[in-house]
Amino acid sequence: HRGERLKMIMVALRLFQATVLLSATKYAAAYTPASSISNNSPRWSSSSSLFSTAAQDVDGTTTASAASTTTTADEEDHITTRDLLSLDYIRSTLIRQEETIIFALIERAQFRQNRKVYEKGGVPGLEGDTSFLEFMLSGTETLHSAVRRYESPEEHAFFPQLLPERNDSLDQLDYPDLLSNDPAINALNWNPILYEKYANVIVPAISANGDDEQYGSTCVTDTAALQALSKRI
Repeated sequence: HRGERLKMIMVALRLFQATVLLSATKYAAAYTPASSISNNSPRWSSSSSLFSTAAQDVDGTTTASAASTTTTADEEDHITTRDLLSLDYIRSTLIRQEETIIFALIERAQFRQNRKVYEKGGVPGLEGDTSFLEFMLSGTETLHSAVRRYESPEEHAFFPQLLPERNDSLDQLDYPDLLSNDPAINALNWNPILYEKYANVIVPAISANGDDEQYGSTCVTDTAALQALSKRI
């Protein structure tokens, strides 16, 4: 049965990947200037440049000094926050994000459904009217917000109303404008829908029915899976 559940995970992720890539291609063609497209992601541009230089030196067509090569390499090793949201870098991360999601779901599938972690008051001892997963996820988001995670346009909190106010102890990161400058569009957050579908559709599909009392471990894997899915979407 576990093998069948893993096959379902793979099929669902492949369909999800095809849908996202189709949408990304459509919007990239409409909004990305041709001048901003290069052959390499910023992350890998340094190594490819060094390889190219070395190849040219071997056949005698280039005589650049070692000092200038080192200087160029040092400059290319440093990329900015804006570079990390370029179309090239986004392309290079799509497959890696898919692997992260698959791994997270496999980790979740080792535990039973443990429905108590999704029910408010299901696990006693928590403050307020909250579920165990809400308690774990909101606490994780509070910690991550302190290091500016949710200032990135590709990150959205599941409980933004619970995040503390920014204290300006860290400098604000310089992110580029993406597809729109409309605050209403940039504020779109599908996480409430994702949370509901994850708990009521995905978990029953990948985990065995019943309870194994591994509530803390279950919520740790749920948090990793939800954050990975949210970023990919």
